[in-house]
Amino acid sequence: MPFQTKHAIQYGLSITARDLMSSEVIVVRCQFCICFGRKGSSKKSLTTWTFEGPPFRTDNYTQHLRLNHKTRWEEYQRLAHQDKSKYFDVAVKHAETICHYIEPQSEAITLTVSSNIVDVVIGNMLWHPTDMEGQTRENALSLFKRKENSNYLVKITKSKQFLLVTRYVGCGMSFAMVADAIHDAKEVCDIPKLGACNDYLVASYARVACALSIEHISQVLCSKWAFSVAFDTSTDLQQTSWVDVRIRYY
Repeated sequence: MPFQTKHAIQYGLSITARDLMSSEVIVVRCQFCICFGRKGSSKKSLTTWTFEGPPFRTDNYTQHLRLNHKTRWEEYQRLAHQDKSKYFDVAVKHAETICHYIEPQSEAITLTVSSNIVDVVIGNMLWHPTDMEGQTRENALSLFKRKENSNYLVKITKSKQFLLVTRYVGCGMSFAMVADAIHDAKEVCDIPKLGACNDYLVASYARVACALSIEHISQVLCSKWAFSVAFDTSTDLQQTSWVDVRIRYY
C-alpha cells in the first residue's frame, strides 16, 4: 500500500523522503517522537519512529502510538481535523531552534532510599577511606539528602548522564573510563546537555545505583515470609569481574 497523504494528519506523521524518480513517499517519521520524545519501552514495540515503505500499514502507526505516546495520542484523537494540523506547530518550532539542543539539563530523576541502606550499607559497609584518594565521606554521599522522615532523597538533575554512567559501569568500565566516555559522547554527538563528568561523580552515581538496587530488593522481601540469598563472584583476573546475587522468595 502506498502512503496515503491524509494519514499524515490523521496519525501525526511527517514525510521525510520521496523516490527520486516517481516522487512517491518512501519514508515518514512520527511527529510525536520528533517533538516530545518516546515515553514507552522500545523493546515492546515492533515499530520505530521512522516508517519505511511501501507498504505503509496503519496498524504499525497505531501500535507505535499506543506503546510510546499513549496519553498524547488519546488527546490527539479527540481533536478536530483543523486542530490536528496545528498541533505540532509550536513543538516543531521549538525542536528546530538551537535552544532545543543546548538545554542545560534533561528531565530530573527523584528517588527515595531508606536511611539504613545509606547509613549502614553504602556509607559504612561499602566505605573504604583508603580507596577515596582524599575524598571525604560527606562529599562522597553528597547526592543523598536526608528527609524529615529520616529517609534519604536523591535528585539526579542530569538524568541522561546518570543513565549512561550506570550502563557503562555495568559493562565493566572503570570510573575514569566512564568519565572519558561521557565526554566523548558529548563531544562527538554534540549533546551539551550531558554536562561535565569526572570519576568522582561517576562513583557517586554508582553509589546511588547500588542504593536503589538494594532498596528494590528490600521492598520485595519485606512482604515475604521466607527467602534465600545466594552470591557468586568472578575472581579470574583475565576476565570481566562480576557479582551475581540471586534471591528466591516465597
